Amino acid sequence: MTSNEKGMVIAELEMDSRRSVDIFEFQNGLIFREREYYDDTYWLDQFGQEYNVTIPVNLDQKIKDVIKDICNRLINVKKWAINGSTSLVLQGIDLKPNDIDILTDRNHAYEIQEKLNDFVVEPVSYSSNGRYKSHHGVLSVRGVKVEIMGNLQVFRNGEWSPPQNPGTVKIKRLRFLGMEIPVVSVESQLESGYVLEKIKRNIH
Repeated sequence: MTSNEKGMVIAELEMDSRRSVDIFEFQNGLIFREREYYDDTYWLDQFGQEYNVTIPVNLDQKIKDVIKDICNRLINVKKWAINGSTSLVLQGIDLKPNDIDILTDRNHAYEIQEKLNDFVVEPVSYSSNGRYKSHHGVLSVRGVKVEIMGNLQVFRNGEWSPPQNPGTVKIKRLRFLGMEIPVVSVESQLESGYVLEKIKRNIH
């Protein structure tokens, strides 16, 4: 890895016999732009804004490790995305997450539980606490609380939101920790009211 005086780091990587060069540009201690070339010719950010995001370098290491664990376990699961405060931090919002939420649909909630069955604290079942309802389960991975939420609904302004899952909300795929991570967009979380609830819980 090399760096220069313009707030830039260049990393040359090789994975599964495929070579890539990542160029990270820094501003105020944060990565504000990532450009990725395969064989020195291909920019990942040519795919558009969904790959050109602010990624914090100060995310707690334990959270990073758990994100890696989850992505590795769920590599063959199609319908899931990180939701809540951790996803917001990955999209550039200044929070300090201490847990990870996984949004999925009803069927995949139980499949995800199977993939992560050695971490189960509360098995997935349909439940409601008056503020949220979903096919909900709780895991503990490296001591970090991970919640599975299938077809999540949020109670707001006197009514329940429509069921939320990766088929009904906007998903962004971010390059982080050397892998592609699906997250629920900030816009979708704002629309549902979920992002406001998570920010309130981080402030108080």
